[in-house]
Amino acid sequence: MSGLALGIDVGTSGVRICALDRTGALVASSSVAMPAPRRRGRAVRQDARVWWSAARKALARLTDAIDRRAVRAVAVDGTSGSVLAVDGNGAPLAPARMYNDSSAADAARVIADVAPPTTAAHGASSALARAIELQQVPGSARILHQADWLAGQLSGRYDVTDENNALKTGYDPIHRQWPDWIARTGMQARLLPDVVPAGTRIGSIRAEIARDFGLRQPSMVLPSQSNFQPADFSSFVSVFGSPRAGSVPPSSRRTTAAQY
Repeated sequence: MSGLALGIDVGTSGVRICALDRTGALVASSSVAMPAPRRRGRAVRQDARVWWSAARKALARLTDAIDRRAVRAVAVDGTSGSVLAVDGNGAPLAPARMYNDSSAADAARVIADVAPPTTAAHGASSALARAIELQQVPGSARILHQADWLAGQLSGRYDVTDENNALKTGYDPIHRQWPDWIARTGMQARLLPDVVPAGTRIGSIRAEIARDFGLRQPSMVLPSQSNFQPADFSSFVSVFGSPRAGSVPPSSRRTTAAQY
């Protein structure tokens, strides 16, 4: 087998991983269940370590079923509105706020007052509203989406997201920047990750992860959409012929703001 791409899909009830060949055909898959997030009123929280534990178990099962040395790329996908605060080393500082957490009502009202009607950051379950509250966690160095953090666990980079995940946090897909109105909500734009197009290769899997699973330090990429299915991987599999891994440096798309 000349090459495989792995897609890691983290949902609300578990982690699923698919291995695809260069044609996009499904070679193998694995899944591991996760406990449900904790609910208290409108708050829906989950320990991010639950995601990582399930992802590692699913990856171990999958690599037992494939030629692990054939893996060339890995992508991570999650629930795009789920966010968490991390320190400078990427360690979670508090439970993640899940995509359906609607407890940040005050922040959501501030967004409604200053944001243009076209942004996806509006609503009771706004990811930006949750981010505004999470930035108050002591020691916060970055606010990340679920897939960003898991990609960081694999690659060591906790500074990057893709354009699809960023939409619900207020990203402007027209000007391809974090817009300046975000600052008027009280959100510190410096805590938001750099944004790259979906499918961008951001680097290689960390040596210790590659060693643990018998991989060849394949490239890390960000997927083309959230909650993907095996049939959605045509652009993902195209990474086999794309530029050298690691071609997107940190801070390559920094948040100089533009109005919608």
